[in-house]
Amino acid sequence: MSDDYQAYLEKRHARFQTPEEVVLAMASRATGRQAVALDKIVRGNDNEVYIVSTEGGDQCVVRIYRGGELRPQAEAWAMQQCAQAGVPVPTVHLVDQDDLDGQTVEFMVQSRVPGRPLSEVIEELTGSELASVGRQAGEVLGKLHGIEVGGFYHLSQDGGWDFPTWRAVMDSAVRDRSAEKELILGAGFAEDEFAQMVELLRQYRDGFDCPQPVLCHGDFLPEHIFVNSHLHITGVLDFGGHQGGHPVHDFAVLSMAGTRLKPTMLLPGYPESPFLADRFEQRLLLHRLSLEMGYLAHHTRIGHHPEIAANTHSLRETLDALTGRGQ
Repeated sequence: MSDDYQAYLEKRHARFQTPEEVVLAMASRATGRQAVALDKIVRGNDNEVYIVSTEGGDQCVVRIYRGGELRPQAEAWAMQQCAQAGVPVPTVHLVDQDDLDGQTVEFMVQSRVPGRPLSEVIEELTGSELASVGRQAGEVLGKLHGIEVGGFYHLSQDGGWDFPTWRAVMDSAVRDRSAEKELILGAGFAEDEFAQMVELLRQYRDGFDCPQPVLCHGDFLPEHIFVNSHLHITGVLDFGGHQGGHPVHDFAVLSMAGTRLKPTMLLPGYPESPFLADRFEQRLLLHRLSLEMGYLAHHTRIGHHPEIAANTHSLRETLDALTGRGQ
């Protein structure tokens, strides 16, 4: 994480400050034990996160939802599906809501996963250590992708999904990215480059399919993968970005992160799958293109977002790789 982005998060989180006694009460209600101390964790765009200590030395995590598209009930559902599939995830103690300054806020209290985020140790790992963690991450992600779901993108409260088919979700992507033309041009891309991007999205829609969507984590990155001192994965956190989709989604998000953990490092542990043999690299790049166009437009719309420069660079690299310009 860049210093600029960390400063952006700290400024954003400064607006979210639930009184300490309220956070402690949430933890006490969930665990049945007196909560005695807390630490705030500044991470992510939309939620307040606290590590709370209770009498006896146990700890839990309180997440207070301040934005985002998914509600805690949906996140808890995804974690329950993962736990049943053998994915190591925190235990959800409570999902509830509380009144705060005249507003209703939703919150989740979950167990604290032992160990440390992989992001805190990844730079120190040897090649063989990183390969071992990558293989384990592939095994975990394979279990997660073994969870079949009934549609694409988000699950609504009535049990339906935003999009029923691959064609429907990609029609929406083509339409939405096309409507963001001025935002992407404003980031420095030319008219012909934008036209090429949209045409590549149409080729992605028409040339690939996904007859059976699966549960995707949405942010399967080192900061959300915890390991112990023996570099064994102890848990996967933060399902706030989960969605129904094609398995390539999680690989594409990881490939964009600029971390030492590369998608290919997961493959030795990932179960055999037809999609890995069906133009995997091309599909990953096309999926990246769709995501990066959306991220760049979103951050440009916000204005002065610290990730705009990185978004622009990454999108240009992806476009060059797809068109052969970088060769």
